[in-house]
Amino acid sequence: MKISSIRLALYCLLIILISCIAFFLVSNALEIMIFSGDLFYHSIQFWRVLTFPFIHISLSHLIQNIVAILVITFLAYEVDLGVREYLGSFFTASIFIALVAGLIVSHMAIAGLSMGIYAIMGAVAIKGSNFIPKAIIIPLFTVSLFIEPLASSFDIAVIKSTIFHLLGFIFGMVFIITTKNIIIKKKVLAHAG
Repeated sequence: MKISSIRLALYCLLIILISCIAFFLVSNALEIMIFSGDLFYHSIQFWRVLTFPFIHISLSHLIQNIVAILVITFLAYEVDLGVREYLGSFFTASIFIALVAGLIVSHMAIAGLSMGIYAIMGAVAIKGSNFIPKAIIIPLFTVSLFIEPLASSFDIAVIKSTIFHLLGFIFGMVFIITTKNIIIKKKVLAHAG
């Protein structure tokens, strides 16, 4: 087993551990760690942009996110997604989308790992296209986004979370493509210089 795969598993377990500690041991986690534009921009509570992914609304929300991050971490390992790609897509998508959403709908609360999970899924979709063609893997992952809204009879809260999940998925794909292009440009410049 490669060192990078062990590190990938350790980061996944660390994310799960922090989420469980926040859920089970921090009694007022929702009040002090959830993200909203009002609290972040107007009350100047900057830590919320870093803490909200680890906060969960209910035990079922936490369990769903734990199962999802375990599955997507396994897929990330299978397609040889690097630790930087894994953590980079997870955190940059979560932070960027929350910051933009906080400006647009400042009163809406955001919590949970799912934006970051979907960003990793987007990264896996691009990186995994070496094994499964993009014409299959991207639609397959995209369809998984819309199962919950269909099952919930298009509940508005579910639709909002689906939009955030979709943005995470797209952000993860863009993140991998962008970092791949930067690496290629650095190699070209290194050979030219």
